[in-house]
Amino acid sequence: MTIHNRIHQRITVKKARELMNRDPLHIYDLRDEESFARGHIPGAVCLSWRDLERVVLGSSKMEPVLIYCYHGNASQTGAQTFHDFGFLEIYDLIGGYQRWLQETQGSEVKNNTSTEHSKESGHDRPASNR
Repeated sequence: MTIHNRIHQRITVKKARELMNRDPLHIYDLRDEESFARGHIPGAVCLSWRDLERVVLGSSKMEPVLIYCYHGNASQTGAQTFHDFGFLEIYDLIGGYQRWLQETQGSEVKNNTSTEHSKESGHDRPASNR
């Protein structure tokens, strides 16, 4: 029986950018579809909470996963879900997309559109939980 070390860690934008050089890497954006359409991390797939179970059950647990949301709060729950389903490498972006924008200055943002979100508006929760 092979025993694998499991990685579940919160990472900085710098570490995320380094991780993005790996292939394969699955990047999941837990924000709502409208926010995703306005801009997202290159290579990311919009993942709603209603699709989360389908994705975790249908994906290779051996391939690394990077998860982010607006500010890095909801993605912790998403990362924990991947961990609970036995994925071996799960990374959660500290500060979420907001931090990504701040540190990359929008240079790598799809559609080159920055968006401002606040916790008061409820944008730190997935769309299906509002």
